[in-house]
Amino acid sequence: MKHFLQKLRSLVTLFAVVTLGVAIIGSAPTYAQSPEADPPETGTTEVTATKLWVGGPAAHPDSTIQLYQNGAALGAPVNLPSGTTTHTWQDLAKVDSDGNLYNYTIDELNVPANYQKSVSGFTITNTYVSPKTNYTANVIWQGGSAPRPAVQIQLLQNGEAYGAPIEMPNGTTAHTWADLNETDPNGNAFVYTVAQITEPENYTTSISGSTITNTHQAPAENPAVENPECEIVDTENGVRLCKTAEPVDGVVNEWDVTLRVEADQTKKTSDTILVFDRSNSMNELNRLAHAKAAAIEFINTLLPNGNTTNRVALISFAGWYTEHLGFVTAANRQALINAINAITADGGTNTQIALHRAMLLMAGSTADLKNIVLLSDGYPTYSAGMANPDNYLIPYGSAEETGIGAPESQYQYGSGQRKGTGSSLRNCYEGWPTCNKYYNHGNSAIAEAGFVKAKGYTLYSVALSAGTEGEAVLRNIASPGKYYNANPNNLAEIFRQIAGSIAAAIQNVKIVDKMGQGIVVKQLVSGDTANAVISADKKTITWTPTLTVWDSTINKFVTTLTYRVHLDQDILTAQNENGLYPANENATITYDGNEDGEEFPVPKVNPVFVKIKKIVEGETCNNCTFHFQITLPNGTTETRIVKAGEEAVLYHAMPTGNYTIKEVKAFDENGQEINLNKYDIWINKSKYTLTHTSPDQQITATNKVKRTSVSVQKQWIGKPGEAVTVNLLANGSIQADIILNAGNNWSHTWGNLLAYSNSGQKINYTVEEVALAGYTTVISGNAASGFTITNTYEIPTKDLSVEKAWVNGETLRPGSIQVELLKDGVVHDTVTLDNSNSWKHSWSNLAATDINGTAYTYTVREKTAVPGFGTAVTGSEADGWVITNTYNVPTTDL
Repeated sequence: MKHFLQKLRSLVTLFAVVTLGVAIIGSAPTYAQSPEADPPETGTTEVTATKLWVGGPAAHPDSTIQLYQNGAALGAPVNLPSGTTTHTWQDLAKVDSDGNLYNYTIDELNVPANYQKSVSGFTITNTYVSPKTNYTANVIWQGGSAPRPAVQIQLLQNGEAYGAPIEMPNGTTAHTWADLNETDPNGNAFVYTVAQITEPENYTTSISGSTITNTHQAPAENPAVENPECEIVDTENGVRLCKTAEPVDGVVNEWDVTLRVEADQTKKTSDTILVFDRSNSMNELNRLAHAKAAAIEFINTLLPNGNTTNRVALISFAGWYTEHLGFVTAANRQALINAINAITADGGTNTQIALHRAMLLMAGSTADLKNIVLLSDGYPTYSAGMANPDNYLIPYGSAEETGIGAPESQYQYGSGQRKGTGSSLRNCYEGWPTCNKYYNHGNSAIAEAGFVKAKGYTLYSVALSAGTEGEAVLRNIASPGKYYNANPNNLAEIFRQIAGSIAAAIQNVKIVDKMGQGIVVKQLVSGDTANAVISADKKTITWTPTLTVWDSTINKFVTTLTYRVHLDQDILTAQNENGLYPANENATITYDGNEDGEEFPVPKVNPVFVKIKKIVEGETCNNCTFHFQITLPNGTTETRIVKAGEEAVLYHAMPTGNYTIKEVKAFDENGQEINLNKYDIWINKSKYTLTHTSPDQQITATNKVKRTSVSVQKQWIGKPGEAVTVNLLANGSIQADIILNAGNNWSHTWGNLLAYSNSGQKINYTVEEVALAGYTTVISGNAASGFTITNTYEIPTKDLSVEKAWVNGETLRPGSIQVELLKDGVVHDTVTLDNSNSWKHSWSNLAATDINGTAYTYTVREKTAVPGFGTAVTGSEADGWVITNTYNVPTTDL
């Protein structure tokens, strides 16, 4: 049993050597002897301790180790100074006095600071653990008032972003990052700093150490517009031109542009006859009241106080005419107004006789301008009879009616010659009960208008809700361009236009307004929009106004047009002066007597641009696109796409208010989505505010590709090799390799490695060693803390043999002898040779070298000389030894 236990211990020890990399030098050999033989009771061994360092500074601290025999300290502790990695205890007894194997172990007595200890067999490994530290950043606000804008701060480790940005809301002035590694795995100190990602509006930022100071600056007021003074361009006619731009409420990058033309009253004399319909139908829909109000404003415009050039007469009509007043000046204006107010409505409509009377009244005028203004709400129901109506008939269905071709001499204007029923456009004058000839009172009125216009008088015609037939008659009565289709709501404006066309100093006005570069017309807003036309390309407005409004405060006729403009992409290349852009290229006015035209002054507008710049650091991604989500003040969102390395400029109309912006997606040049986990994303302005006077908003979004580094170091247990090749693998594929040797201190760091793939998956970095013969390899650690590849020298083994030879002295030979095996001169084992083992012994699996590869020298000798025999040892380790005992024949002296 004792022999069995001895062999079991030997096998366990051998298993520890091969499997655990434990170097036990001089462990018990395996004996090739018969089962009956007892194991040896003598022999020595040695123990070699190996110290491994994983990480930490290159200069390692001293270490103290202790050898233990069966758990009890054996001898004094041994100091391993920096740089020493092994120690061997020699000549250790293998067994106690009872032949039991001693159990030798080792331990480290003083674990160095910032290291963790592990013991495996006779290898002590000290793994570096970085000490911890805290870092506190302070945010100071100087000036300004609460609430403070929220900002984001970023911790930097050796200048690179470390962790996610921290939001610092209003009132938060400090943040502490706790339990930070003070050093990298190799003991190199990290330098921690802080940066403020956000640029708060109206603050400048400075950083000193860990303190961020935001100092308030009064916002620079950028003028939303720059409007020029109005310009007098024609002193003779008092023409004054104004052009202004004003920002649209609640929106940036939209402006309302107003053209304004002022002109004096004409210096030419004018006589105007107002011909006013007072037929019974004027009572309907309150037409008479609206007509009176418009007529009174018309008179006030033509006859302002002090005017001496204009005169107005008043004729009203129903079935017959009434001449209320002949031509009166401004001095008698009230008499005209009183006469208008006294008009009542009743009866039919005899438009022809009213026009005839107006023509007769105008015959005595010597004015430069002669105007007749007719207001009627329907078709005529009376007209003058004709001497020979049959001579001027035109077809009317199956019958005939009077046309417009009769000369003035054919008409009989006396009241007794009036034709009509007072209720219809036509009345029969021949045929009963089937009429075949009619008077058409409308055609007679049109014919009379022809006589008026032939005398050079200008005839205005206003159809007040006159119906289809009435409008047709009144349209043909008017001089070219002088017909107006009115309703009670716009009647006053029409009379203003007529007054302006009569009294204003400039006539046939045309304005061509060409927009400036990057300026586009959105819509007409107010003023004389009816006479303005926007070109198809939205770049030009053509306006043909009539100066309709008399401004008594400045004694001028005035007309205005307001239109709204916004921007197109051409604004990005337009010339500007301190951010101000001309609203128009030119706006030119022409009118009778000034065909060459005059220029309006040019207002300037100050757009607010939102510039989104995309920077990608750490990779080339020129055709990558990045999607930004912008949240508007009303909570809705819109998306903008910016290419890497480029800048998008938002120039469109945007609501005033507070905005937020964030990056939400990215795509590579092939359109494949890039997971944003790949980047550290810094946006200098995640929030901004737009007002009419805001400066341009510069938003810079920087995507830093997350990078990492992987370190590897080589540890040797026992004899070191000359060099090894180590491969770096990314997700199992070889990414790079390095040859480790003494020249690079058996260590290497791969830097600037991608931390994440485009899909956002963290890349798994591992290492592998190209197999090295004669060593076992163990890889420990990870990509974050670094890898350690430990190669343990595989001690080669050898088999030795010895045999006993006898020469003579057969009867004197002992029954057994003891042979000692010496390793480097020290007894390693003692065996007994006798007949039972045929005087032979073999040792198997003996260590050929020590842990450092130094070869052992084995020899044999007889433990005790055999009396009467001489001893000779022949042979070698390779061939085996033979110990020959030769009997010495005794001699005697004779």
